[in-house]
Amino acid sequence: MKGHGYRKTAENMISKYSTKYNGTIFGQLITNMQGVATARYQAIIPEFTTIRDLVEPILAEYGVAGPQKAAYLAFAFALTRHANRNSGESLQNIASGMVSYYATAYGLNPTILNAIVNVVTGAVQYY
Repeated sequence: MKGHGYRKTAENMISKYSTKYNGTIFGQLITNMQGVATARYQAIIPEFTTIRDLVEPILAEYGVAGPQKAAYLAFAFALTRHANRNSGESLQNIASGMVSYYATAYGLNPTILNAIVNVVTGAVQYY
C-alpha cells in the first residue's frame, strides 16, 4: 500500500471537504468580496462588449452563425485576456499559437481567426 496506509474513500474525502470548506465561513467571504467583484466586473465588461461589437461584423461578413459564432467569440475573448497581459513579439507568438490551436482543435477558419487577431491586437499576424 502506498503512503502511510491511509486509503482515500469517498466518505473520507467528503468528511475532509465538509470540515475544510465550512459553508458559513465561505458565505461570509463571498459576501465580503461582493463589492470588489462587482467593481472588477463593471470595469472589465465594457472591454468585452467592445470586442464583441468589433468581432460580430467579421463573423457576419463570413456568414458565421450558431455554435461556431460562439467558438469565434471565445477565441476573441481568450485573445483579449492575453492582449491585456502581453504585447509585442510575445503577444504575436501567443496569437499565432492560438490561431493554430483553434483552427486545429475546433476546425475554425484561420482567415477569420486572423481577422479577429487584427481587430483585437491591432496587428496582422505573421507565421
